[in-house]
Amino acid sequence: MLEHVRIASDPCPKLVARTICRLSFVSLSESFHAETGEFESQGAELSQYTSVIRSKAGLQPRHSKDERGLRGRELVRSGPRVRNEAGGALTIRPLENHIIKQDSVMGLLSSFASPKNVQVYALPTGWVHLPDKWLFEDGDDDIMKARSRFPDYSFLICNPSGKNILFDAGMPKDFDVIPPLNRSIDHIFEPYVPKDARDLLSEGPISPDSLSAIVLSHIHFDHIGDPSTFPNIPYITGPGTKEAALPAYPTNPNSTMLGSLLDRDNYTELSWTKDRWTELGPFSHVHDFFGDGSFFIVDTPGHLPGHVIGLAQTKPDEWVILGGDCCHHRALLNGSRQVSLTGCPGGTSMHTDTAVAIKSIEKLRELDQDETVFVALSHDASLEGKMPEYPQCLNGWRESAWWDSMRRERMQSTAA
Repeated sequence: MLEHVRIASDPCPKLVARTICRLSFVSLSESFHAETGEFESQGAELSQYTSVIRSKAGLQPRHSKDERGLRGRELVRSGPRVRNEAGGALTIRPLENHIIKQDSVMGLLSSFASPKNVQVYALPTGWVHLPDKWLFEDGDDDIMKARSRFPDYSFLICNPSGKNILFDAGMPKDFDVIPPLNRSIDHIFEPYVPKDARDLLSEGPISPDSLSAIVLSHIHFDHIGDPSTFPNIPYITGPGTKEAALPAYPTNPNSTMLGSLLDRDNYTELSWTKDRWTELGPFSHVHDFFGDGSFFIVDTPGHLPGHVIGLAQTKPDEWVILGGDCCHHRALLNGSRQVSLTGCPGGTSMHTDTAVAIKSIEKLRELDQDETVFVALSHDASLEGKMPEYPQCLNGWRESAWWDSMRRERMQSTAA
């Protein structure tokens, strides 16, 4: 938590501007001083950089009658006011419903870089087969012949506070725990889970019983794992998940949603009203999960009510997006192929609201085009054998040989 921020007497001007932007963002994510609700910095130290602050943060000076320099000015903007009390410290008050927008997504993420990073690890919890026709509008109609094997990734997020969470839990090893309607098409899915998330965690330094929470992108069977193997770990989902899923299995024998997960005492949902949400890049609802700017839950509706993705800062100029089922294939993310509208059983799409899902994909595509962002979809087959897996870490991916190789392959594929 940032409580009192002092800007050095001779900083880089860009750093000053970024600091001002960062303070504005942190105030939205509840990372300001818990008791006073404000940040403080000595006003005299900012005097030589007021022009930079005004130009980068959108502040307009208004001189007082005594013309005593910065100590005798008010820095005013529409909405919340930034004021330097005469003879006192500069106080930057929280911005409640305002955010400084940058010219580009890359600029936005850079400006809001946190002093805190999380460690991100990929856990391969098995494989599942999906027909091309379910994914792509131009897919082959023979769903048994034209199928491909896809990985099912879970991700471990380690915050410097010592709190560790899973983002998605992959598939269960015991398929008897999932609803019968899912099992009825196992001959299509052909799921294979040699090791589930609990097994994989047990082989590394992070004990599965030490998790603070399991955050789910959504509650389809290939993302919730086996909740019975994590009886004491809270499960957290996006807003509206439970309402849309009920009545779930077994109350509704035709439901694909597991009622025992939703009925847990330690199941909870993020709330539109009780939790704080802000804007970030193309996304209008983003929640600072740890309160330190290191990991965000991003509302990405369409696939299922309550669907969310994760945005993790792995370095001040490096982010990893955990894409859930925002889309199921790299070709859908880059736009080279179109989402199937009627290819699933019953002439439906894989998404509950396809039009909204396509908008979410388009927003995610904006971030995917940013060179500081790595998007890891839950079922991205292009990552297999290239992306490091637990206990190896994804941090530092921008300078890694595996990323350079993957980037070159993608460029060649696009050119072809």
